[in-house]
Amino acid sequence: MPSEKFVNSGKLNAFLFLLMSIFDGIGKSFSKSYQ
Repeated sequence: MPSEKFVNSGKLNAFLFLLMSIFDGIGKSFSKSYQ
């Protein structure tokens, strides 16, 4: 079932992208508070 795999990888990519943007925001606010 290639279509099901494709959907799952798409969800995983979206989840990873969300995590990366969250960590990016955390890092930016930390660097702001340290400066």
